[in-house]
Amino acid sequence: MRASRSHLPLGLFAIGLLLVAAPSFAGEKEEARRHFKAGMKLIENGEYEKGIAELKTAYEILPHANVLYNIARAHAESGDLENAIAAYRKYLAENPPDKDEIELVVKNLEARLAKSKAAAAAAAAGTGPAPGTSPSPGPDPGTGAPKPAATTNAPPKITKKDLGASKSEDVYEEKVVTASRAEQSPLDSPSSTYVITEQDIRLTGATQIPELLRRVTGVDYMQITAGTFSLSVRGNNQRLSNKLLVLVDGRSVYLDFLGTTFWELNTISVEDIERIEVVRGPGSALYGADAFSGVVNIITKQPGDAKSGANLAVGSQKGAVGGAQHGWTALSGHAGRWNYRISANYDYLPRWSRETAKTRTDLGYFSAEGDTGMQMARFDVRITRDLSKDVRVGLGTGFASGYVNFYGIGSFQDAAADARVGDVTGFIKGTNWSFRSFLNYLNATPGFSTYYLGDLSARGFARQRVWDNELTFADVLRTGSLQHAVTVGVGYRFKSIAWNYLQDTSYAEHHFNAFAQDAIKFTDQFTVVASIRGDYVPFLQKLIPSPRGSIIFKPTKSDAIRATVSSAFRKPSFLESYLNFPVTTPISGAEVPSRGGNVTQEKILTAEIGYQNQASDYFTFDVAAYYNRISDIIALKNSESLTPSRFAAGDGGYNDATGRYAAAFGGFTNVCSTFDQYGAELGVRTFPVSGLDVYGSYAFNQNKANNPPGCDAFRDDQRTSVHKVNAGAQLRTKAGLDAVVDFFFYSDQVWSEQRANFQTGGVEYVSFPLPAYALINARVGYRFKAEPIELGLAVTNLFDNVHREHPFGQKIGRRTTVSLGYRF
Repeated sequence: MRASRSHLPLGLFAIGLLLVAAPSFAGEKEEARRHFKAGMKLIENGEYEKGIAELKTAYEILPHANVLYNIARAHAESGDLENAIAAYRKYLAENPPDKDEIELVVKNLEARLAKSKAAAAAAAAGTGPAPGTSPSPGPDPGTGAPKPAATTNAPPKITKKDLGASKSEDVYEEKVVTASRAEQSPLDSPSSTYVITEQDIRLTGATQIPELLRRVTGVDYMQITAGTFSLSVRGNNQRLSNKLLVLVDGRSVYLDFLGTTFWELNTISVEDIERIEVVRGPGSALYGADAFSGVVNIITKQPGDAKSGANLAVGSQKGAVGGAQHGWTALSGHAGRWNYRISANYDYLPRWSRETAKTRTDLGYFSAEGDTGMQMARFDVRITRDLSKDVRVGLGTGFASGYVNFYGIGSFQDAAADARVGDVTGFIKGTNWSFRSFLNYLNATPGFSTYYLGDLSARGFARQRVWDNELTFADVLRTGSLQHAVTVGVGYRFKSIAWNYLQDTSYAEHHFNAFAQDAIKFTDQFTVVASIRGDYVPFLQKLIPSPRGSIIFKPTKSDAIRATVSSAFRKPSFLESYLNFPVTTPISGAEVPSRGGNVTQEKILTAEIGYQNQASDYFTFDVAAYYNRISDIIALKNSESLTPSRFAAGDGGYNDATGRYAAAFGGFTNVCSTFDQYGAELGVRTFPVSGLDVYGSYAFNQNKANNPPGCDAFRDDQRTSVHKVNAGAQLRTKAGLDAVVDFFFYSDQVWSEQRANFQTGGVEYVSFPLPAYALINARVGYRFKAEPIELGLAVTNLFDNVHREHPFGQKIGRRTTVSLGYRF
């Protein structure tokens, strides 16, 4: 605690330095939005030159194809055909959906320009009227004198028919898609949503995706090893966290066989990401099982839109053996009507701390000498093609292979796996419909990181295949005076697993789902959103409904009050459903077989009220309060002794495969506790001067376990900090110097963890206190003006507050990273 408190003033001082830093220009999106809105207003008033200048400034700050379109249109309307054609061609180079229409516009303008130039040339040669005049109308019939030529100083007249459809919407307005499966303003979202922008991603210098999520209000962030992260939302975090659904472009990367997300086992790198949307609160009403406490949707840069480039980073970690390495390269562009993005990535992180000495001769290691925390190589290819203005198809595949050290559940407190994962994904999308299909696969060899020589009982194999298909339809309909934004969908998910930890080694399941949502707009201020989804879970042999209802009231166009009630569930994983694994004991010749099967789904009911304000271009803020009621949490059960009746029924006895006798029986159960959680969140982001982006958030979460008589599960558990504070600032200067400071504070936690008691042959809950801690992360970068090169120096845990983020986790000290990036 002393270290945390002593570093708090230093963190605030570091943030203060950025607040009074040298002049600069503001947050990219906000600054670009200001110039865009000003430019469109000037053009609307006929001040083309000034308006175009504002649009060009917006484009320089944050490029967007539609800004180029508006620049071209403004040039054309003002009669500047040459610059209009040049701007349209620059827009066409982005391979937009309306490419065919704009090519016709350009041909039309080129014909007009050619005609104008021909007339000018004829006039210069004396064979035609002077430019800006009409041919002589002949002699005046009254006097016989020639009439003077009429002057036409106005530019060539361009009509709306000559130009493409207007794109006057605010292209820099923030949009989210995850909360409703359709693009909308965050003010219209039925759930609390946080967006990590491309600017946030670039300026932090993070090399691991979960590191970006630490700053999100209400996210429970925990790093246990160098390459293993456990994240949740509004509580319920744990080793191998299973309450958060993670998507990559809408594709689930949840590992169904284990019931968790391994962030390291993905095929993309931080540099491939456009933005990350985080929905705080249950998402089963649209995404089904496992969207228990929230949804993270990682949205990658679209093929052809991303810049090509490369990035290298090396770092050192206090207490680790060896240094960290990060490498990334990507190629993005167009080939005719096709758009493509190809990327490759390599990451290596050393283990942070050792629990055993290298001098031990009785131990073996999963990796070389046990010094590796994570090592992963990734390759990803995505292509798209616009079949028409409204129809796009896409195909992609990715592959990752490597090693990861992680902390599992129960006796698997320091485990490891060699793994190979990948996906094949295809989609076709129209104006208001889409079909997506993907295959996820995993081949892994798990085991203990450190083991007694000769004991390979935990070493095994796991093979998972998931084939997911989904058809969705969305449209806006009207019934009388009411407007309905309707979204419906159906899905089929096939899962197969082969794993030697399970009873029959291999299983296959067929899951079906359907969902519907109707956002009924009664007036511009008042909307009701009703959502429901049904999921058929084969193991439970039942259809599980997940409803959600929201009322959204907008006093103005720029702020909104939201009230939501929703439910969600987490289905039992293959491990919890079909486990059959013999746990070794210190007693020679004895084991505890653990089995799954007698479990049902975990449940959560949430009520939330929130307010969000985006009235100013200089700040935004949102506040939310919630209540969660949680029941049927799945956990390891207390071991059951071997009784004569069980032995007579065929349980127990000698295990030929392991050479041991069964002393007791374990497995999974739905715990007897229910939980009440109360929480509140406040987030503020402000842009006080041009170039400075400051944010701050506070999250409160109080967790109470309700245990009936005889129930001892999760007593005194408070694994989510009651108080969490995030604050920071980003600075970008015209000279090319960037600076970022992030401050994080987490109050004390108490973890109620299950430990095996081999004296009693059971599993018992033991409380482990985790002291409060504070972190300050900082980065300085420099972007060369003459070359597309950027240098960066990032320091995580700047003041070296050595701590653990889980009672069993490895110690975390200071980490320093130097990076070199190049874009072309």
